Amino acid sequence: MSARNSVVPFVLLLAAGCRGGSHNPSAEGAAGATGAGELVAGAAGEDDTGSAPTVAPRFPFGAHVQRYAEGMELPAGDPANLDAAAAAAYEAWKEAYLRAGCGSQRFYVTTDFEPGNLTLSEAHGYGMLLVALMAGHDPEARGIFDGMVRFLSDQRSDVSPSLMGWYVNEDCDTARDGERDAVTATDGDLDIAYALLLAETQWGNCGGIRYGSSGREMFDAIAAYDLDPTLAFPRPGSWATEGAWTDVMRASDFMPGHFAAFAADDPDGPWAALTDGLFTSLAALQAGHAPATGLVPDYVVDPSGNPAPATSGPFTATDGSYSWNSCRVPFRVGVHGVVSGDPRALALIGPIDAWFAEMTDGDPALIASGYALDGTPLDGAQAPSLAFMAPLGVSALLSDSDPAWRDALFATLVDAPPDGYFADTLRVLALVVMSGNWIVPTGAVPCP
Repeated sequence: MSARNSVVPFVLLLAAGCRGGSHNPSAEGAAGATGAGELVAGAAGEDDTGSAPTVAPRFPFGAHVQRYAEGMELPAGDPANLDAAAAAAYEAWKEAYLRAGCGSQRFYVTTDFEPGNLTLSEAHGYGMLLVALMAGHDPEARGIFDGMVRFLSDQRSDVSPSLMGWYVNEDCDTARDGERDAVTATDGDLDIAYALLLAETQWGNCGGIRYGSSGREMFDAIAAYDLDPTLAFPRPGSWATEGAWTDVMRASDFMPGHFAAFAADDPDGPWAALTDGLFTSLAALQAGHAPATGLVPDYVVDPSGNPAPATSGPFTATDGSYSWNSCRVPFRVGVHGVVSGDPRALALIGPIDAWFAEMTDGDPALIASGYALDGTPLDGAQAPSLAFMAPLGVSALLSDSDPAWRDALFATLVDAPPDGYFADTLRVLALVVMSGNWIVPTGAVPCP
């Protein structure tokens, strides 16, 4: 590992001969004044994506070369049908949200966050994960992924050239205007780094972009700017350096599968100790604040000491509840348990899975959009909620889950109507995992 202050901008990791050039909203494939790019669907070909020389992915979607841990159970049915359902959901997601724009051979995930927003680093991380995972199904995957790295290189944060600014305006620029400063969001950074390791595993470092080098440079930058100074927990982002925000984490930023991949590549880094500490912390929080449900809050205060829900100070009414951030915990922790068999993941997520199955009497359509930690629905919570349902599809693969509940979740996710960027993206990620197609990085594939 390099020293933490020795980070290399993504743009410097693009080989000199790599097409795409600098940020230019008026270039081929640009979004124009508003940033609204053309749909990627139907835009295949080297001229559009700038694809590197063809290298077959090491772990093509649907091949199931990597196996889940012993005892993990997929939904009932022909594996080919599970794959087809996940692939169909991906194609619908790709058509709706994946766009070309903001310069030649650039790609991004459009969001519905608020007027004036083009995308977020969270969305970019999700998109990079999905494109790398769908290689082998999607013939455009590598060209699109490379275009997403080019977009990333144009949207660097102010704190580190190795991290993405969290908010990109509709004019294709990373925001630098007070509240929307070019700071980082930890979840996006973690997903992007993991996706780059996946790309190295899928295609190797054989073209114009050095995936592995880019991902490894992110390790140090994440530790320096997204973790707390003691390296005990992830902060919400590089901006969380004052007041109550210095000692708080989003529960959904605990990504033990990502940390395990980073630790395998960077054994001297903080990742293994970080994982151990956070499993202990969240288990203590559940025991003390949600013994009947296992639910965890959006934000956890004092996560390395006496962890508790965030309920006062700068935090909103839902920050101490199971809401739009922590609804992702069954996915984030569950996918680690599914691929590794880590019993701590089952112990953390199993109670949440069991409570939802019992509370809904096995009907996923009754899952609402937010709960107090005692299981009381939040004011205004609506059911069904696809965003809250999808992550539970991942936790339902764990060995202690009810098979009927697992099958009901899968069927409901397959048939769910579109529900916006956030929910639809979680749906596709969940279906990829539930169909047996999540993979872990294994190092660079040799170049031909």
